[in-house]
Amino acid sequence: MFQKKIKQLRLEHDMSQEDLADVLGVTRQSISKYENGTAEPSFDKLAILVGYFGVSYDDLLAADTLVEKEEPVKKAVEKVAATPKEKTEKEVLEPTIEVVSLLNPDEESRFVAFEVVEKPAYFDIDYKPNAVLQGIPAKTGGIFKPRNVDLAWYKESEDAYKEAQEAAEALTAGKKMYDLKYFVPVKKHGFFSVQIDSDAE
Repeated sequence: MFQKKIKQLRLEHDMSQEDLADVLGVTRQSISKYENGTAEPSFDKLAILVGYFGVSYDDLLAADTLVEKEEPVKKAVEKVAATPKEKTEKEVLEPTIEVVSLLNPDEESRFVAFEVVEKPAYFDIDYKPNAVLQGIPAKTGGIFKPRNVDLAWYKESEDAYKEAQEAAEALTAGKKMYDLKYFVPVKKHGFFSVQIDSDAE
């Protein structure tokens, strides 16, 4: 089963749950959930695991034990794993801070920086938020560039920039986690838009 295989691979490469969390750009709690079978990684995370450990999707997801019977396969795993692990040890030095997205709680939550995206101001509508705060994930060393994660919406752009600054200051100060403060609750408005949820304020 997947949860046994990911734990076996982690232990074979002398990695802690925190080490593997850094590779995937998730929390240690997420790795724990993967290993006890209460959660499963997204396809992007599976792709990172396959590339990092040098195994196939079948090896990772099949019901039987890991394919280690053929010596060439085992050697390939050791060879591929050596280079990414060295990169990961360097990347661990890059400071990150955990911020849980209010819009996508299941997304990555460890970030190295933040940025504000202002919505086009074609006209002023009171019930529309003006900006969204995004977290920039840590690099994983894989072939996929991690995308920014939408964290929260803000009624005024100034509030979003203030949030971004305080989150960045908490990161610089070495804090492990930052709680969002200045956001506004939103709800769906049509297929691709949101509006301020005044009932939740």
